[in-house]
Amino acid sequence: MTYRKKLVALTGAGISAESGISTFRGQGGLWEQYDVTEIASIEGWYKNPDLLQRFYNDRRKHLGEVKPNAAHCTLAELEMDFDVTVVTQNVDNLHERAGSSKILHLHGELTKARSSDDPDLIIDIGYRAIEPGENASDGSPLRPHVVWFGEMVTMIEPAIKIVSEADILVVIGTSLNVYPAAGLIKYARKNIPVFLIDPDEINNTGRDIIVIQQKATFGMELFKKTLMEMLVTEPTEPKQMNLIVQNTNEVAIKIAGAGKLSIDWGDGKPHETLILYSPDPASAITCNHVYHDASIKIVTITGENITCLACDSSQITSLDVSGNTALKSLICINSAITNLDVSSNTALNNLICVGNLLTSLDVSANLVLSRLDCSSNQLTNKALNDLFESLPPPIGLIGKIQINDNPGTDACDKNIAENKGWWVS
Repeated sequence: MTYRKKLVALTGAGISAESGISTFRGQGGLWEQYDVTEIASIEGWYKNPDLLQRFYNDRRKHLGEVKPNAAHCTLAELEMDFDVTVVTQNVDNLHERAGSSKILHLHGELTKARSSDDPDLIIDIGYRAIEPGENASDGSPLRPHVVWFGEMVTMIEPAIKIVSEADILVVIGTSLNVYPAAGLIKYARKNIPVFLIDPDEINNTGRDIIVIQQKATFGMELFKKTLMEMLVTEPTEPKQMNLIVQNTNEVAIKIAGAGKLSIDWGDGKPHETLILYSPDPASAITCNHVYHDASIKIVTITGENITCLACDSSQITSLDVSGNTALKSLICINSAITNLDVSSNTALNNLICVGNLLTSLDVSANLVLSRLDCSSNQLTNKALNDLFESLPPPIGLIGKIQINDNPGTDACDKNIAENKGWWVS
């Protein structure tokens, strides 16, 4: 079963502004036209409920006249590749109408009303007005189902849990000035990428953030492009593999240029993939002409048709994949690799080399590289600095490199990579 990364989107008024919904803050915002204590506080409700009803009736009517914009739709489309949850500060229903399936409203929903006495007595009212003197079923005045200043944000606890479990966090269209929602970012795990899409200057949040200083619609377009370039999907278990392997019975396996691989992943699409597993005859793969030879430790790959190579828990100490024009993804996990040559791979986009024995790594002349994970190796600070020097500019908006659990992780100069556009963790 393919694991889908958990993408959590924390959205604010900026994502709906391009649909024609006025923001509260910012230039031209509603707070420049109204006293916040009159139209957005529980004290204002007690003081002048008719004013608040008219204000939210107008907002509700206007909501029925606008449509989701491209930012809402792009976020909904990401559910095709990610497990997406939207945590929104907005009271509009544009995320729902764009097609997002998992949405938590921190501050309530404009198309709902509730009892003034029982916060759990909630009804759907759509875009209609709450009439003067209209009561809930318990006899109390019917009020907008929104959270005002001076009231508890009851959904903050489930929101904290959602953010704490995220693999990727993106904040869209909020100045991060609204608390307690602004504090949610602090609950994100330290080792995950955090993006901020907002045209305004960012406040200091106390952590590294990848900033896309654009309005929501264009910013989401850039964000989606970046995610697609960073995405490494773990395939389902293959059903059948047919490959031509030339075994020299010496120290190498060589995949000849004509050795095109045909694999059925069960999705009806052709894939050109080579997988080198540990020498385990009990492997669940059904295949033809595959050699499990524990004595083979050096592998040279020159097959022009190979687009993905994975080495998992093998005894391979040296792997040469240099000069491949089709290889897009290389994954080496928990093997004995000390020497890895990935230079001049013109199509290599993802390089994952975790839990090996690497002492050096050169990625020069890899023109489309966007993700590199060399965690848990033997890279010193000098080796890491040399690696940073060899990094090309990342493809897309930003590249991601992970270097944790190496001897030189703390002492290396991350600025070398970050100045080229890489996000280092």
